[in-house]
Amino acid sequence: MSGLLLALVTVVVMAIQTVITPSKAVNLLMSAVKLVVNIWLVYYFIKEFSKSFEVFTYGNGFSYGTTICLFSSFICVATQMAIIILISPEIFEAQIEVVINTFSQSNPEAADSLMRMQESGALLAAMAAFLFIYYFVFGVIVSAIVANFTKKGNLVF
Repeated sequence: MSGLLLALVTVVVMAIQTVITPSKAVNLLMSAVKLVVNIWLVYYFIKEFSKSFEVFTYGNGFSYGTTICLFSSFICVATQMAIIILISPEIFEAQIEVVINTFSQSNPEAADSLMRMQESGALLAAMAAFLFIYYFVFGVIVSAIVANFTKKGNLVF
């Protein structure tokens, strides 16, 4: 449930950005708020999880935070792919065209590879893999930092 709530913040921001194309300043503000809320949620979920333990180590917090972020990453990627494929495929196609045109001038071989990937559907799979890695690595970094603040009990080293 924690991963679902964590992903909900990102999903809501994605939905708003898809529906009402805000200005760059509003986009930046929404991204900053999303970042702060996500970090706070990871801290809150780990802290709540730690309440049932008498001793809660850094490793306990890190592993729980990583698990939450793994689940959240799956949901965020699935939502992003649904938006790209179902809701706004024309925006994705236009962005890919810009990238291909840019590469065609400086690196024609890369442009050809991108066109082949787009035609075969491999581009979406690569994008999904990249997004998953991006969300998950970010979650692991946040978990590693936040877990340090959730330790409790008589820790003997």
